[in-house]
Amino acid sequence: MPWPTEGTVAVESANINVKVDREVKEQAVQVLSELGLNLSTAVNMFLREVVRERRLPLDLSLGDPPERGRR
Repeated sequence: MPWPTEGTVAVESANINVKVDREVKEQAVQVLSELGLNLSTAVNMFLREVVRERRLPLDLSLGDPPERGRR
């Protein structure tokens, strides 16, 4: 794949290998597709938010989970 030219900045990319439950990945890919995103873009958005905010962009809690959509 050629490097971007004229008015763009070439950014070196790095690969990340992550093990995740197959069903979770499939469901996430479906939701992201409905949002017009792919998995790579969503992970990049997440990581940029971590860097920008210097925290996990999640609400972590040990409280009771919501009842909606339980299986």
